[in-house]
Amino acid sequence: MSSQRGNVARSRPQKYKNSMAFRNNLHDQSQKTKKLNAMVVGGLCAHCKSVIDWKIKYKKYKPLSQPKKCVKCEQKTVKQAYTMMCMPCARTADVCAKCGKGEEVVTPALTPAEEAARDAELQQELKFMSERQRRTFMRKGGDIDEMPSAVGNAEDSEDYNSNDSEDEKVLENPDNVSDGASVVKDSKSTENTQSEDIDQQNNLGEKEDMAAGIDNAAEKYEQLSI
Repeated sequence: MSSQRGNVARSRPQKYKNSMAFRNNLHDQSQKTKKLNAMVVGGLCAHCKSVIDWKIKYKKYKPLSQPKKCVKCEQKTVKQAYTMMCMPCARTADVCAKCGKGEEVVTPALTPAEEAARDAELQQELKFMSERQRRTFMRKGGDIDEMPSAVGNAEDSEDYNSNDSEDEKVLENPDNVSDGASVVKDSKSTENTQSEDIDQQNNLGEKEDMAAGIDNAAEKYEQLSI
C-alpha cells in the first residue's frame, strides 16, 4: 500500500505472520476461562453471536458481577453480559437479547422446561449452603456455574446440625447443666478457703517470730544493764 490517493490495494503479503493461532487457554487454565469456553451463547442473532464469540476467543469478555436491569420488564434479571434484555422477555418478543432487532435467532435460549429443571437444581443446591455462602452466591448474580461444591456445603451443614443437636441436649437436660455449675462453684469455694487458711497460718508464724525477737532483745538489754 502506497500513499497515493485512492491506492488502497496492497500487492505484498503480510510482513509479520504468526506461526500459530491465538489460544485463550494456552497460558491460562483458570476456572473462569474454562467456564467461558464451555458457555453456550443463546438468544442472539448471527452478528451479535459473532461479537460475543470474538470476545470470548480473545479474552475480552467480562462477565457481569451482579444482575442488570432488563429494558422490557425493568427487573434485575439480565445475567448475561452485553445484553439488554433477559431471556424470557427476548423469547416473548422474538428479538435478539443484545441488539433488540427482530432478526432470526441463531442459537435459541433455554426452553421453559430446561429453565425449570435448572431452577430446581439451583434450589436443591441452595439447601446445602450456609447463610454466608448463600448471600455471596446471590450477590454474584445467582449463576449455577458459580456455585461451590456440594461436598463442602454438606460438611458445613453436618457441623451446623451437630451444634444444634448439642444445644438441644442442653435445653432438654437443664438439671445436668445446673449440677455442673454447682460443682464448679463448690470447687472454687474450696480453693478460696484453702488459700485463706494458708494466709492465716503465714500471719501467725510471722507474729510468733516477731514476739520471739522482742523477748531476745529484752533479755540482752537486762544483761547489759547488770
